[in-house]
Order: sequence, then C-alpha cells, then structure tokens
Amino acid sequence: MTARKSHPDAERLLDQIATLRRSLAAEVRRHAEELAGVEASPRPDADHRRQTESDLRDSDELLQRIFDTTHILVAYLDTDLNFVRVNRTYAEADGHEPDFYVGKNHFDLFPNVENEAIFREVLRTGRPFEVHEKPFVYAGHPERGTTYWDWSLRPVHDAAGQVSGLLLTLLDVTERVRSRQALEAERRHLYEVLNVLPGFVALIAPDDYSIRFANQRFVETIGRPEEGRCFELIRRRSTPCPECHCRRVLATGETAEWETTVPSGQVFHVRAYPFHEPGSPPMVLEMGVDVTEEKRLRDEVVVTSEAERRRIGQDLHDTLGQELTGLGYLAHNLARRLANEGSPHADTARRLVDIAHKASEQARGIARGLCPVDVRREGLMDALSALADRTAELFGIPCTLDCPGGVLLDEPTLATDLFHIAQEAVNNAVKHGEPRRIVIRLAQRGDAIRLTVEDDGKGLPETPGPEAGMGLRVMKYRARRIGGSLDAARRPEGGTAVTCILNLPHPPEPTKRETNVQEDQPTVPQQDPDRPHRG
Repeated sequence: MTARKSHPDAERLLDQIATLRRSLAAEVRRHAEELAGVEASPRPDADHRRQTESDLRDSDELLQRIFDTTHILVAYLDTDLNFVRVNRTYAEADGHEPDFYVGKNHFDLFPNVENEAIFREVLRTGRPFEVHEKPFVYAGHPERGTTYWDWSLRPVHDAAGQVSGLLLTLLDVTERVRSRQALEAERRHLYEVLNVLPGFVALIAPDDYSIRFANQRFVETIGRPEEGRCFELIRRRSTPCPECHCRRVLATGETAEWETTVPSGQVFHVRAYPFHEPGSPPMVLEMGVDVTEEKRLRDEVVVTSEAERRRIGQDLHDTLGQELTGLGYLAHNLARRLANEGSPHADTARRLVDIAHKASEQARGIARGLCPVDVRREGLMDALSALADRTAELFGIPCTLDCPGGVLLDEPTLATDLFHIAQEAVNNAVKHGEPRRIVIRLAQRGDAIRLTVEDDGKGLPETPGPEAGMGLRVMKYRARRIGGSLDAARRPEGGTAVTCILNLPHPPEPTKRETNVQEDQPTVPQQDPDRPHRG
C-alpha cells in the first residue's frame, strides 16, 4: 500500500456527485415543503407537483448518466453496508448488471475482514479514507490473481449531519503496478548481472559529480558511492578534475576511453558512454576493466625498449658519430695533402669528406629519433621546439610551438609518448591536410596537461584512409597508455585539431600535520627564468 495524490478523475467525479447530491437534497426538501403545503391547502396544485416530480426524475437520470459514463467504479452503500446503487463500470468488473447488487451486503459478496473494519470505522468517525495500490483478490475469480486499486471511501451525511451512507470509488491500477513490478524485477536482474561482472560499472551525474549507481566491483575496489563524489573516490581529489572526461562525453555525445589508476594502485581501462534515463539528468556510464597486470607487463616492455633505444641512440652519437667525425677529419687532411701534391686523387678524397659528413649527420638524426626527448624536466618543451623547427625547415610550412607557461615533466616515458603524439599529428597534417600553418600548443592547468596540434588545412576527411586512420589509432593508443585521452576534430575556422589530455597522478592530500611542517608548493611548475620564452 502506497500513499499518493488522489487520481484527478476520481476527484472530479466526487465533486460532481457531491454537487448533484446537494442539488437533489434541495429538491427533496423543496418537494417535501410543497407537499406539506398541498396537504394543508384545500385545492392542491397538481401541475406544480408533477413538475417537481419530473425535475427529481431528471436529476436522478443525470446522476445515473454520470455513474455509467465514468471508467471509475462507483458504489453507494447504506449504513448496514448494503448496496443502494452502483454504476455500470462497477457491475461489469465482476460480470453483473447494476441491479444485481441493490440490497445485497458488500461483504457478503466480497468478504474481507480488513476492508470491513475500514468501512465501519468511516461510518463510526465520519472521516473519509483513501488508500492507493491496495491489493485485492477476487474470491470468485482466482484466475485474475492479485489486483491493485486506488480507492476512496467518503461518508454521506443527511440533513441532520448524521452519516447516512458511504460513497465508494475505485480505480483499477493493476496494469500500472504490474508494469512497475516487472520493471523493478528487470532492474534487479540487471543489477545482479552487473554485480558479477569482473570490471566496475558506475553511473555518474556530471552536474554534481555524484555516483548514482555502482556495482559490487566498484565498491570493493574504489569505495561506496555515498562516501564521496567521483573525483574524491577515484582520484582522491578535493576538487573536480580540471579536464573532466565525463563532461566531455556529454558535451560531444561520443564515447571516450582512457586508463586510470585508482587509490588501491590498480589500473583500469575505462570506456564512458552518454546515458539518458527518463526523469533523470543526463549521466555518463563508465565501465572499467582491470588491466593492472597488462599495464605492468606493457610498462616493462616499454621501459626496456626505451632503455635499449636510448642505449643505441647514445652509442650512435658517442661511438659511431665520433668515429665518423674523426674519419671526416682524416679525409679532410688527406684531401688537402693530395691537393698540395697535385694528385689526381684529391677529388676522391674530397668526396670522402662529404660522405663522412653526411654519414655523421645521418647518425645524429637517427640518434635523435631513437631518443628525441631529453631526460631533463624541460626535455619535452625542447623536443617539441626542435620538431617545429625541423618541420618548417623540411617542408617549408610555418610551424611554431606555443607554450607560454612552461610544462615540466619528471617522467621521461610520459614526455616521450606526448612527443610522439605531437610528431604523428604534425606528420598527418603535412601528408594529408595541405596546411599553410601548423601550431603546437602545450599547456598545464593544475595536474592536467593539454597538448594540441592545430592546422589550417583541408580538415579531417569524412572517411580517413588506411594510413591516416592508422596514425590516429596509434596516437590514441599512446594516449591511453599514459592514462590520457585523444580527440581529433575539424576546427570551426577550418583545418584539424588533435588534442591529447593527460591528468597526471594526483598525490593524496597532506594531513594537517604534514601541512604544518611543509611549505606550500605551486600547483603549476614555473618556467626557469633563464630559459627563453616559447610562444
């Protein structure tokens, strides 16, 4: 049984019945007064009496029409709980004609101890009673199962103010209740399925960052939804993430994926989808798969391969490069000596000098490609600046780096992946976009890094070719690998913008004691004042 506002149809019907009842009562009183006057008069007005009786019949017919045309079940009972009148809807609900009920006791036909107690309480107190979605089983029709009803029981008072009967109105809400029960059962089944999934599932409302639903895996791994908002539970922050993935999913209407490390140290590959449910604000459905072991193995491979790349690059630079430089020096001396002697082999020696110089340059270029980012904190900025200069020199396309605030990274692996993303985006722009200008932007806000490569070329094709599509997939893979996300889109003013967003791991906030003994550190690392400004 649930409490809810009365059904508007029932309210209107009760108002109509009450109005008509008052009208009938007034007519009856007037008719009684006129009859009394007629009995005292030596010459009764027969015509007027017939008119009064006709008016009463018309009012009675109007009441019956109201009874019979509503879909609400209506019954009028006397103080002994016998039926005085029912409408056709009430009668047909049990397969009878309205006259069948007249004079019969309600609880002889529909025995129910609880309901009978309610009826007698209304007779005793004169106070109306309402109930919603009350279950009822037809004794004569067990095949119907449990039905549900909104019903109202109101006392009818006579001229002296005494209860003279009861007006019962019923509204069948069985289908509504069964539909809701079916939906609830379906939801319970869905929740049972979600709770046995190996990954976490969460519904997040980006308007207030609350977690509206979380499966058992989320609770076990991250925490209970009521214990905090998404950024508090997942990233242990006191403020929302500067670059919120959920808000971006709702803004674009597209899915997004990234990797995140939760406070327990586990790494999850997350996919997020826009989620809309009637009656609820727009939300984002996040599904995370534990890739901790995969990430560990992958990182080992990356670290090993990067170390090997750096070793080879360093060897090329320090060993082969130095030897080629020495060879060039010897060839230069030889060419000069042969020229002084007038030897015909002087030209050959000079060619050896050129070859040695080109080989040395190639060795340095290969070394740069193998380890493009210096291990220093400012290495990423230096590498991107060099990338912009080389692009402008090789392709004749103006390419600049815009990094006014300075971005310093302590992790060479992150810096290297960000560099390769920028390098691939620049190469794609040159190969497929026919741009007149390329801008590489690097910025940091809080613990969020944003890398953007913009061009003013033709823009993304409707269907990227295999080569361009492969480049985009590689960039997205690199972004996910370092816990970021990547998006490529047409610019409103023309051209393409490739944006990579990386939320750096957020350290746990210091305790009060730690705060007292440590000096506040700036959120955004400041650029070394001795370094030249990039912009």
